[in-house]
Amino acid sequence: TTTDNNGRQRRKYHHIFFDDNIHNIPSDGIVAVRSYDAVEGVFRSLDGEESLCHHGKHMIRVPTVSAILEEDWFIRQISLVL
Repeated sequence: TTTDNNGRQRRKYHHIFFDDNIHNIPSDGIVAVRSYDAVEGVFRSLDGEESLCHHGKHMIRVPTVSAILEEDWFIRQISLVL
């Protein structure tokens, strides 16, 4: 755990959203990305352009066939982003 600027205890997590409908198009997002602002102590919504930097880290496009045929596909993707 860590402590934020307001003295609150926070656990460290790496959230990952998997979907076959994730695109690198700012105006076509399936995920509503929020980012924690440690200074303000609040979450804020990111716009389409800002959310693009989270592709491949927190949002991963799933090629449906690969995820079905390769039993370790999700595990391999998680290991790539951690």
